[in-house]
Amino acid sequence: MISYIKTKDFGKTKETFEIISTEIHGILKTNPVPENLEKYYAFDGYISHQKKGSNLVDKLFFVAKQWNLKHKSKIIQTYHVNGRLLDYGAGTGAFANFMCDHFEVYAYEPSAIEKEESTKTKWITILSEIPNESIQVITLWHVLEHVPNPKELIGELKSKLTPDGILIIAVPNYLSYDAKHFKSYWAAWDVPRHLWHFSEKGMLQMMQDWNKIKILPMVLDSFYVSILSATYQKISLATIYGVLVGLLSNVKAFFTKEWSSKIYIFKK
Repeated sequence: MISYIKTKDFGKTKETFEIISTEIHGILKTNPVPENLEKYYAFDGYISHQKKGSNLVDKLFFVAKQWNLKHKSKIIQTYHVNGRLLDYGAGTGAFANFMCDHFEVYAYEPSAIEKEESTKTKWITILSEIPNESIQVITLWHVLEHVPNPKELIGELKSKLTPDGILIIAVPNYLSYDAKHFKSYWAAWDVPRHLWHFSEKGMLQMMQDWNKIKILPMVLDSFYVSILSATYQKISLATIYGVLVGLLSNVKAFFTKEWSSKIYIFKK
């Protein structure tokens, strides 16, 4: 395997990890993978497990989060306006709860984190609780990069979808301008929590047995990732600097299509 870059766990341990190539061109992986990954998630600063922010960056994240919830809902309702939805890797359950007005919602989250209260979201502990061909929409919002065996999981999820069902996967894009700009400080490497790192070419090759419907940008990701990256790099006025880099990344992506994060929509 070829080394792509070395980076650190800036969020918690400051340990160094290597990003290396895989047998699929366009997919990289983190090396080594610690035996006990759970401890790397156990810190207050892990943003996706928080329910409210305390500093400016956190507050910006949660403003963006509210916009994203509505945006994700609109994307889904382009294809299905009701039915059953599974949010795999649901975190605190914010998105799952948001979708309960339109769908019968199931949520799966392996981490032992505090969930947002809801009387409608149905939390499951294992995928076998869901009958085959019973779900219209399955979502993985920044989840696949955390999964030890992505192809195995994708195969299992495929069996849960109805014939007209859709699978939505959102992941960071290591070919984006912000990734190239910040290099080893790019916050979306997020080692070792992110086990895998995707480009569009790699994602489509891994998903070659599926029908690609559409690829969409996550335009707000570049701002948050760039602000956090600038903070890791200890740049003065990191928030302002990060916003400028995030904006430039989106402008460049308008032409290159290499957005900071991408949403992939597939059918069986």
